[in-house]
Amino acid sequence: MQQDRWMGIDLLESPKLIRWAIKSDNLQNDQIILRKYHPEMGKIWPGSRQTASGGLLQWELIMPLSEPEVEVVPFALDWSQSDMHPTEVLESTPFKLNEIRLTHPEPAKIDQLLHELNVEAQVVEGTTPIIQAQLQGPDGFLIVI
Repeated sequence: MQQDRWMGIDLLESPKLIRWAIKSDNLQNDQIILRKYHPEMGKIWPGSRQTASGGLLQWELIMPLSEPEVEVVPFALDWSQSDMHPTEVLESTPFKLNEIRLTHPEPAKIDQLLHELNVEAQVVEGTTPIIQAQLQGPDGFLIVI
């Protein structure tokens, strides 16, 4: 039996945002909150790797589920044990994340969960879960779905 790949990649029917992450300063607290949403959420996994420059990236993350295709509830990452944050070695980009917009059949439930995680995102009602990211760039705004 073949195991599903990470984050539900096997479920993709078209290119789209299917998961998103938040920075966590307290994974144990976030774990409790996420398990209230779904009992299988909240597994904390460590990871590490050497960077090309010889630095060490270390993280812990609350693993996202492999289903559904689009999960509007974020997974959480803690980079506090790393020598650096991975964004410190990225080339600068003219784009900035301006807003996350989420569509879900139960927006009040998702809004409450995000509030408990101290995350701001616009949540609206819709039949299909959708994640949209609004980026601000040199020529204005761009919506990525």
